[in-house]
Amino acid sequence: MYFRQRVNVHEKYMGICLELASEGLREAMPNPSVGAVIVYDDKIIGKGYTRPFGNEHAEVQAVRSVQDKSFFKESTLYVSLEPCAHHGKTPPCTDLIIESGIRHVIVGCEDPNPIVNGKGIQKLRDCGIRVEVGILKEECQQLNKRFFTFHQNKRPYVILKWAQTKDGFIDRERKNNETGINWITDPRTKGITHQWRAEEMAVLVGFKTVENDNPKLTVRALEGKHPIRLVIDKMGALSDHFEVFNGEAPVIVFTKNRTAKYRNAKVIEIDFNHAVNQILAALFKEGILSVIIEGGASTLSLFLKEGAWDEARVLTGKTTFGSGLKAPELKIKPNLQTDQFGDNISYYFND
Repeated sequence: MYFRQRVNVHEKYMGICLELASEGLREAMPNPSVGAVIVYDDKIIGKGYTRPFGNEHAEVQAVRSVQDKSFFKESTLYVSLEPCAHHGKTPPCTDLIIESGIRHVIVGCEDPNPIVNGKGIQKLRDCGIRVEVGILKEECQQLNKRFFTFHQNKRPYVILKWAQTKDGFIDRERKNNETGINWITDPRTKGITHQWRAEEMAVLVGFKTVENDNPKLTVRALEGKHPIRLVIDKMGALSDHFEVFNGEAPVIVFTKNRTAKYRNAKVIEIDFNHAVNQILAALFKEGILSVIIEGGASTLSLFLKEGAWDEARVLTGKTTFGSGLKAPELKIKPNLQTDQFGDNISYYFND
């Protein structure tokens, strides 16, 4: 992950916090990923970052990693996100900071979670600790964009992803109920698409994608955690033989058929009036911070039409179909970055 060049000592150490935090981004979910360093006499004497959900927070690791505790009173704690002041899976980080004797804390940004927001900072100040807030604030928020979107917008961070041909098609014409994958990009892009899945809490597809492509929607091309698999099956017509129901990862199916049953899956009934809002509300209730939507065209178009997306990633191959199912169209130019994988180009958009 790229972080801009630092211009002062506070930014230098907060930048190190961000680099540490980026190591545990996916494993920390649904918590934010936080980095912390303790500095004494311009030297780092302790550091840590958020471990998998339910384990120690960054500040706790940093404090416990310091060998000579007598340094604390003359040390500064840098932390990329406001320390928590409530009991959750672990005790409040603020308590340990106060007990340690650290007298100066520099925070990247406030925590948007209502049970934390401002309370951790105030608790430290109430105990006479000098707290500064806002060093590399935008970068700290950007690192945890999924967490911020979840708590500020009450929905997961939404990424749209699709592959399209050089002439703008997402699939060939399918006749006589033809099934199977019509490959657009070459195998070198499989690793990056699986990496994208591994970085998010959930992956979503529609009925037709399951029926036509029979995808597993798991992470196989590299080491990584499988996302929760989400399927839109409006009529409840999918059978259990599809790979998405193979038990390798959790599955949630959205349907209006209250009698629908699936192997190895949780069913959430929605009425499909304002389907996108209902799905996002359900995912918020499930505690899912992020979702990558892999298709098909009608599912992607649903989210585009509602403007319910934060980022789009479009893989463009050298293949041409001549005719078929048109890919979704974005009315903006790539505004994040562009990557090349052999003959394939990946364009990134931010809504």
